[in-house]
Amino acid sequence: MGAIAKRLSTLKRKIHVFACFFKLNAIMLTCDPVDLLYSQIMNIKWPRFLRPTSLFVRGLLMILIPVLVLQIIVGTLIYQRYFQDVTRQLNAQVISEINFATARSTDPDQFIDILEELNLKVLDMPDLMANNFGWLDISGRLIAQNFRAAYGEGVFVDSRAWDGIQITVPFEQSSLNLMIDRSKLAPINPHQIMLNVMLFSIILVVLSIVFLRNQIRSLRKLSQAAKAFGRGEAVNYTPSGGDEIRSAGRSFLAMRNRISRQREHRNLMLAGVSHDLRTPLTRMRLSVEMLDSDEDRTTLSEDINAIEELADSFLSYASNDAPEDYKNIEIKPFIQMISNGYEKLTMGKIENINMRIKPVLFRRAIENILSNAERYADKVKISSSLKERHVVIIIDDNGPGIPIEQRESAVKPFTRLDPARNLDKNSHIGLGMAISVDAVRQHGGNLTLEESPMGGLRVEISIPTKAETA
Repeated sequence: MGAIAKRLSTLKRKIHVFACFFKLNAIMLTCDPVDLLYSQIMNIKWPRFLRPTSLFVRGLLMILIPVLVLQIIVGTLIYQRYFQDVTRQLNAQVISEINFATARSTDPDQFIDILEELNLKVLDMPDLMANNFGWLDISGRLIAQNFRAAYGEGVFVDSRAWDGIQITVPFEQSSLNLMIDRSKLAPINPHQIMLNVMLFSIILVVLSIVFLRNQIRSLRKLSQAAKAFGRGEAVNYTPSGGDEIRSAGRSFLAMRNRISRQREHRNLMLAGVSHDLRTPLTRMRLSVEMLDSDEDRTTLSEDINAIEELADSFLSYASNDAPEDYKNIEIKPFIQMISNGYEKLTMGKIENINMRIKPVLFRRAIENILSNAERYADKVKISSSLKERHVVIIIDDNGPGIPIEQRESAVKPFTRLDPARNLDKNSHIGLGMAISVDAVRQHGGNLTLEESPMGGLRVEISIPTKAETA
């Protein structure tokens, strides 16, 4: 039984090994090894400074990391192939000279004379009892290692002096103190090679940074032109930089021109329709006033008023694209000026923040929201604050609000909500909120609808401050 159990255990282990092998093969066949390695690297939680978001910093790291790796490789090769080997050869030559003097001398005086002829000065002073190296002295440690390999553990080296190195080596029954010129034991200026490599590397990095900044400058100009166009500004932009950046710039200019023409045609159409409706509406109003039936006169007058308000809505929507200069204003007095005339409105906490906006356009957006809030609520509250370089204006009310599933549709043009709550100032045409959203987006901001703590609707407007919109 024991033999059978042992065989079954062995067979079970083999089956497990084969299963792991086939599972690994399946993974490698279904996954590209490069993609697998890339995914594993990307899953690593790198430090924040190793995953920058700026293109300039990323490009700079792409330059600095290879240069740093090259410095390490060159420094290692210089240390191993030049400094260590040359020091070992010089030490071997001095050791052979000491051995030569020992073999040729017959008495101590002759031994000292031979050493002095070989520029090896014998010192009449106490022996060294320990090694003394400078903090960054690599040569002294290599010399002690080489002499200890030749004479044993009784070798001690003092390399703190710049002109020479003192060495104590075992000699017969005592010790021998020698002062040897540093040039005979190690390279005098090995650091010059590293300094030259570092100097040329720094020059290369500086030149690379200059070229990189020139390329990034072209991208930054393109980004600024795109941001300005998103705010409704048409700044002067000329494509520059590499071929790819120039191609992107020319594509942006073509897109900007097409969008500008489309908006211009749309505004002309809306303004033309609104203007052309005035004359027939005036004639219709005169004809209605001449009717004898009061009921017919009232019904037709309401229809005419609805059509006039529709025309006014078109004009208001088209006027969002009217040319207007940005101005620096303080938000607190600006909101206080807008709030005059709204009976249900109360002022919350309003921080006095400087921001850069189109005053007429932005005022139209705020007034439209306040008018709709007062139409459907008994209490309205407005407040403002600064959050992460954005001015946030919040308008709360206690009205019926808007269901979550209808909030996205409520900000689209020509959208009508149910009769419980319609945010359109202009006779339920569906342009009121669209006018406000378009005005906010021209300032580079965002308008969102949320549930208010007062029980109704909260309209939150977020506009970048002067530093971001400039």
